[in-house]
Amino acid sequence: MKAVARGRFDDARGLLDRGFERIGSTGRATREWTADITRLPCACVRDEPELGELAAEIVALA
Repeated sequence: MKAVARGRFDDARGLLDRGFERIGSTGRATREWTADITRLPCACVRDEPELGELAAEIVALA
């Protein structure tokens, strides 16, 4: 979110793409920043439900 807010879109894309890779997802950043930032924590919760509260906070901030 910080990279997007600072206009560092290539950095944001790289961070999101690495995040998706790290959790084994085929998802990638599409430059629809709110949707991209929301998809990553939601994908994490599918594998680790205990992250639900943190994911909800991230989604709210996005």
